Amino acid sequence: MVRATTPGMTRLFLSCLLGAAALTLGFALTPSPAEACGGFFCSRSPVDQSGEAIVYAKEPDGTLTMSVRIQYEGDDDAFAWILPAPVPPTISVGTEAIFTALDQRTRQQFDISEFRTEGTCRTPPTCYDTMSGEVCGSGDWYAETDDGYYPGPAFDAAAAADASAGGPVTVYSQGPVGPFETVVLGATSAADVLEWLGDNGYDLPAESEEPLQAYADAGHVFVALKLATSATSRFIQPITLTMETDEVGCLPLRLTRIAATTDMPITTYFLGGERVVPSNYSMVRVDVENIPGLWTGERRWSGEVGAVVDTVGGQGFVTEYAGDTPEGISLTLPSVADLATESDPARFLMELQVRGFSGTASLLAALEAFMPPPVGQEAQDYYNCLTFGSVASCGAPTSFDPAGLAAHLQESEVDPRNAMQALVDRHTYLTRMTTAMDPDEMTVDPLFMVDGSMPDVSNVHEAAEVRRCSADYYENQAPLDLVIGDTAHRTYEGVPASDRAWCSSRWGSHCAELADLPPAARDRALGEDDGLCTVGRVGGSRSAGVVGFGLLLAALVLVRRRR
Repeated sequence: MVRATTPGMTRLFLSCLLGAAALTLGFALTPSPAEACGGFFCSRSPVDQSGEAIVYAKEPDGTLTMSVRIQYEGDDDAFAWILPAPVPPTISVGTEAIFTALDQRTRQQFDISEFRTEGTCRTPPTCYDTMSGEVCGSGDWYAETDDGYYPGPAFDAAAAADASAGGPVTVYSQGPVGPFETVVLGATSAADVLEWLGDNGYDLPAESEEPLQAYADAGHVFVALKLATSATSRFIQPITLTMETDEVGCLPLRLTRIAATTDMPITTYFLGGERVVPSNYSMVRVDVENIPGLWTGERRWSGEVGAVVDTVGGQGFVTEYAGDTPEGISLTLPSVADLATESDPARFLMELQVRGFSGTASLLAALEAFMPPPVGQEAQDYYNCLTFGSVASCGAPTSFDPAGLAAHLQESEVDPRNAMQALVDRHTYLTRMTTAMDPDEMTVDPLFMVDGSMPDVSNVHEAAEVRRCSADYYENQAPLDLVIGDTAHRTYEGVPASDRAWCSSRWGSHCAELADLPPAARDRALGEDDGLCTVGRVGGSRSAGVVGFGLLLAALVLVRRRR
């Protein structure tokens, strides 16, 4: 079932600001996976970095903070990024850690929380070797097999307007922020904005002029970023913007469509005091109760989101989580300023690990910049070696700047993470919404609003696996149902019981149930083969043999009497 609604306009609008879908000259920046283990750069739980993502946080005083994960692929020297904002913001460096933490605690979970058997299944037969009569198996499936019973489906800022005077473009602020050169500027003509940016080394496509003009006509300013030529680390990390405004953002999809991909996923997180909903897009719901494949792994959540959003023309959001801000989010890192005087690369890395640093792409980029590995050595392998070794055993880096590395990590890792921790701690409620859109569907910028009357939404979906037993099935081969809510979905049809097939399939063609054994083997199976001659046995039966032996004795008696 698809529920598509457009909520009425209530208290607080999140007007068109910016989002994870801001324009970039490319798509996702995907770091190379770690290739070595035993140090910082080991493969741990996977982190989803596909699509666009943005964290919004609305303060009671009207201040809006948002952190945008910038997706980019290509030559980093050509990187440029632009997005509209209603007022000039303050710009600071963000951290990937906030996106990882929120995703891990609010991603969709499809759990089978109960396993039960209904009815009574048929007991498997005891199987015997057709030659020796020895037991092939005890008949206890659980005790005699390695694989056990059929397990069922796998689951798995307002910056002061001290603008420069003269010319068609107003520059509100300009300067370095972390690895970026940044500028906040405004103009009534998008062509003038693009010309100014081009003259100052921001390489933006000409086709962005038309969508930019719509934002210029609305009185928006523009935030532009590029990697500074002096940036030691070329890692493109998230950016955070803060501004004083009563209106809280939207996603500038009309601008995003220039560089968008088919079914591009967009995830938004809203930190505040109550639930947030779209005001001009539909709210749609994935009917998980009728999609058992989400539990069995045959269907993907992202595909279901795309399908349900398509039912409203691509302009809808699925609420994946709405409720208390999850507990246990730990982003804080201690200061590393004291490491500026640590001259031993190995001790420097060991100390980072002790203080809670992990092997992220941003840390790897920083180490390669300030502690490049020896020529010919893979960076991950080298830093992992140093984490538990020494320069003597691992080799000396090409160069080492502890003061520069400590300052860089303080600015790019410690301070942003601690700021995001404070942001999370200040807000008691979290809403996560997602969508998937094609470029031709990005014709309207989605707006959002607060609606405290809406219920919480759990990201955990539970089901029960029920084994339907009867005399027609062995327990391991009985049908299985996945019960979601009040609906049962057959996930395994079962195999009707056959004692003959059971023995041959479980133990081989040399094994059979008792009734199918040759006479001699059946006698041995019954313990009736006493080693005596089988003369007189009828059909190999011991009882027949006893009768035959009795007749022989009677004949001897008769002969003796005749004498």
